[in-house]
Amino acid sequence: MNRAEQIKQNEDVNDKIALAMQHLFGSKNGIVVLDDLRQFCGYEISSVGQDYDVNKVMFREGQRNVYVHIDKMLKRKVEKNE
Repeated sequence: MNRAEQIKQNEDVNDKIALAMQHLFGSKNGIVVLDDLRQFCGYEISSVGQDYDVNKVMFREGQRNVYVHIDKMLKRKVEKNE
């Protein structure tokens, strides 16, 4: 598989994941869970400045990154061919 084919395959997989997340988090219960995840992951709070312990900062930034990924997938524009 060449590089272009790999990129296309990755995009197709990301589109499927995005559609699944949009469906899941688009429900009433999904919205409740999404709000809880946003708060738990510290999405709206900077990890730097809360503490000067580099390990704690990296841990919190890892938590925050989970929600950033979910948010990115929810905002992804996907043609619904299925």
